[in-house]
Amino acid sequence: MVRFALPQAQGVAAAHSHSRSEDVSAESILTRPGRFTRVMDRVKRPLFMTCFLGAIAGLLSGELIVFVVGTLGFCLVSVVQLFMRHSTTPLLGNYLGVGRYLRVTRPGKVLLALTLVIGLTAINARINLLLIVLGMLLGVVLISGLLSENSLRRLNARLYLPSTAYGGIAFPARLTLRNDKKRFPSYSVELDIHFEGKEGTRVSRSYVLKVAPKRVVTLEHMLEIGTRGRKIVRRLRMATKFPFGFFEKWSYVPVEGEVLVFPKLGRIPGRIIPTSDEYRYQGSSKVLSKKGRDEFWGIREFREGDNPRLIHWRSSARLGKRLVKEYHRQESQNVCILLDANVPDDSPELTERFETAVSFAATLSKQLLDADYRVFFAAYGQDLVRLKTARGTRQLKRILSALAEIEPNGEVPFDRLVGQLDSRTIADTFVVGVLLDESRERSAMSNLQRQRNTQVRLISVDSPAFAALFEPPPAEGTS
Repeated sequence: MVRFALPQAQGVAAAHSHSRSEDVSAESILTRPGRFTRVMDRVKRPLFMTCFLGAIAGLLSGELIVFVVGTLGFCLVSVVQLFMRHSTTPLLGNYLGVGRYLRVTRPGKVLLALTLVIGLTAINARINLLLIVLGMLLGVVLISGLLSENSLRRLNARLYLPSTAYGGIAFPARLTLRNDKKRFPSYSVELDIHFEGKEGTRVSRSYVLKVAPKRVVTLEHMLEIGTRGRKIVRRLRMATKFPFGFFEKWSYVPVEGEVLVFPKLGRIPGRIIPTSDEYRYQGSSKVLSKKGRDEFWGIREFREGDNPRLIHWRSSARLGKRLVKEYHRQESQNVCILLDANVPDDSPELTERFETAVSFAATLSKQLLDADYRVFFAAYGQDLVRLKTARGTRQLKRILSALAEIEPNGEVPFDRLVGQLDSRTIADTFVVGVLLDESRERSAMSNLQRQRNTQVRLISVDSPAFAALFEPPPAEGTS
């Protein structure tokens, strides 16, 4: 899902934007073509060029029949393409390397039909008034082509994206449009950004009213992408319907942009990792203190069993009752997160679970690292991903980057990932295994419990308790 917020345009441009997402090819952006349109798209290029070259050859050689047949064929192919629904017609400039495409809008089709009817009537009846009207209509078509070409000519664009972003959270993006013409401005330009990916091309549109000559217009956007992964932009579609809206003409401008989208983050309301007292009770012999000593927490009334050395005598004397000082030890421990990435090719249900598991692992990693835990991460995707134990924002970025690009494997089971781990790495560590199927828990638990001084908690995405353990991010409205 790609969304654009309202951009802020600088200089003389007034801009607005809206979002649109379609799984289409780059040349058929508008809608899905029909069967006849697909057939014509295959044969229009050779027919167009054959008729055009035949007309040129007939003109040069003096063969009237060849010239007439080539000209009529050239016009017939153009008219059929113009009146086809959901079709696009590459202009002659596209074959010459200019790269222009043309689509006739609904008002444009009415205009062409009216021009054809008036032209036939004027020629047959020889009415001068109709001939004048025909000339005016043809002049409108000619002026429309010239002005739209002027709007697209010598326009250059640059796209600036951040290196990383979170899925489902808006991030800033900047688009600059420069008019290199010396005298003529460009009007009514629409810009479509194409994000390449396995889900198809995503189209996001913005609009610029005017770009003065030798000026640059900057559009500030808040862009939102709902799927994780590395999103690449290689070209930008630049279109205009100026001046009358009868025709839409566009071309493609190469741009370079790339952003790594982290997985969507959900919410873990419960507690995955036990407290320090619980952790020590489970048998761990290694507990790291954050600051090396207890921190003062507050004062409360004396209770049976409290250490008399903790009595706060000044407060007790002032209030006339025994009060004790209460301390709180902020402790951190090592946590190992193991992600199950074994998804057979014929299992779409496991593929959906895998995306949920990736989101859960990303949320858990952020929660633990924000609480100053030391986190180790490992998963067996297309290759073995293993990140050493560390804490802080750099470790969070490393884990989220690995989760953003990880792809499931169809052959390597979760037990093989456990076998790849060094026993010294996960010693005295609380291991959290994120599994895709409850049936894999027994073998994984038996292999992990062989490690010394290691406490294990396995979480299956398909288990009934997982719904209460993890609140997933909101689903996308569109993809």
